[in-house]
Amino acid sequence: MQCRIHIIVLTAVLLLGGAPSPAGAHDDQAPPESWSPWGAGVPELGETRFVSTSFLPSPFVRTVLRNKLGYGKADDIRLTLIELDDDPVLGLEGDVLHAVLDIEYKHAVREWLAVWGGARLSARLGNEIQSLLAQGVSLFTALELGWLVRIYESDRHIVSTSISLNNSNSTIVDIYGWVDRIIEDGGLEPDNELVMDVPRLYGVLDLRYAAAVSDMVGIQASVAGLYGEALDRQDGNEWSYILGALLHFDLHARSGVPVGFAVGCKRTSIADPVESSQGDSNAFLLNASYTGRRDFTFGLDITYYKVPMARLDEDANVFSALASMWYYF
Repeated sequence: MQCRIHIIVLTAVLLLGGAPSPAGAHDDQAPPESWSPWGAGVPELGETRFVSTSFLPSPFVRTVLRNKLGYGKADDIRLTLIELDDDPVLGLEGDVLHAVLDIEYKHAVREWLAVWGGARLSARLGNEIQSLLAQGVSLFTALELGWLVRIYESDRHIVSTSISLNNSNSTIVDIYGWVDRIIEDGGLEPDNELVMDVPRLYGVLDLRYAAAVSDMVGIQASVAGLYGEALDRQDGNEWSYILGALLHFDLHARSGVPVGFAVGCKRTSIADPVESSQGDSNAFLLNASYTGRRDFTFGLDITYYKVPMARLDEDANVFSALASMWYYF
């Protein structure tokens, strides 16, 4: 635990150490007077404006504050308890709800460099006795700190990379697993806990790309590798990945209508304690955003997930709606 705290504190010090120096200090290292961390506005390449969405990490170095609030639901969760000749005889069925609150601040330290920090709170709960027994309750909190470095940028392309550290804690109430272990052990053992706290620390290294196809259309892609503690402590440390792509449409560029859209997909192998995901999961996005201003935008992400949940014979279908606001300084 002390090692975890030391790593987080060291990362925070390194991030803060990259902040701009006071006026007059280290003039030989000061950025050109023509550059400022403020006023860059929404992500753009040439005449192409990109929709702001957190579905994929942005390659653009900007000073921005983002908050996100969302709700999701997994319908018709079925858990088989008893089978007879491979046919389910007794099972549990219900819906699982989850909610997300997320905030992030990114600061442009140089024209090519930004630091960011974020916090996330998520919760999952079955809305009926059956789904509550099957999937239990989860509360997930996370803090993230990271660097974003722009590698290359032109009027039509941008390539960036980032490195970050994510520290999270999951509180899991696993009713079904608790009862199952009592039956398996023939009684209640001291190490059989109904409520489990699972801290988790992992690092992320990614590569981000965006391109302007026309004044109205842009594309975005990213790939990330993650390494750190597994959600299941018996697995030790593990590698995971996230990769995805987005297609952006800005109607404001030609029609003057201040609306933009984005569609995309993403695949990840990292386990999510809120969704009880086990194995690779897929996500598909439809975003609609207001694009009439350069300093502010808001949007709605409608996302469909195909998630392999723990103890379920079939992948769960999860739908979520996330509203976000972006303030560009």
